[in-house]
Amino acid sequence: MDKNLSSFIPVKGRRAYEDIAANIREMVVDGRLKPGEKLPPEREFAEHLGVGRNVLREALRSLETIGLIEMRRGKWGGAFVASRPSRVVAEQMTDLLRMGGVSYASVIEARIWIGSVVVRAACVRHTEDDIEALERNIEEVERLFDEGRMVEKTFKNIEFHNLLAAATKNPTLTILMKSLTDMAAYFARNIGPDPASTTVRSRRLFMKAFVARDVEAAVKEMEASLLRLHTVHVDLATKKGAKPVPTSGAASPAPTRAKPAPKSSRSKTDTAR
Repeated sequence: MDKNLSSFIPVKGRRAYEDIAANIREMVVDGRLKPGEKLPPEREFAEHLGVGRNVLREALRSLETIGLIEMRRGKWGGAFVASRPSRVVAEQMTDLLRMGGVSYASVIEARIWIGSVVVRAACVRHTEDDIEALERNIEEVERLFDEGRMVEKTFKNIEFHNLLAAATKNPTLTILMKSLTDMAAYFARNIGPDPASTTVRSRRLFMKAFVARDVEAAVKEMEASLLRLHTVHVDLATKKGAKPVPTSGAASPAPTRAKPAPKSSRSKTDTAR
């Protein structure tokens, strides 16, 4: 990256750090800067841009704050493009929920709608590895429930949706789902864990349809599970004095076409565990 200083545009003016940050952000977004790539050394970088090192540091700090840049210390340190910039979206969405910018009802509704798309895509594209990861999650949830570890069980439940999104092989859906599950986790931390014992049974019904690539049955079970969860959360929140507005039942979006992944050799799941 050091030899490509010419890619960066020199700046002038009192708000030079904003122009520098905008230039770097644009290069990250359009792919000229890749995740994990190191930016030029500070001294050379500042000289090329025609600014003082403090101005450059201010620009880099602003990018670090929003998660696009990682500052590393030590002999091999410096400024690097964040390897996981998608977490920024999730954090900003969670902040909106905390500040009241979005309602819990809207989060549940979005989870149902986006969840339906995720299920449809994952049903077509999932692999054997995806099935195994999802089933391990269910087994862990069951174990945590049996041990009475309800808080851990709740967050492990939430993780199931991220694993399902990963099975779509679509990074955009993965990011959207992570944003929604992070908000769900925030809400769960505030109202307490879901004490219900129905989750594992619902998950096994879902997996039976999912493994068989029965899209409509899988979507129906997932929507029913999320609506049940919403009812539980409304009850828990009301008991704690919070009152998230209940959402009405949401219709599934039209089926989406998804490019199949290599077929899994597995045709059924063990529902007896």
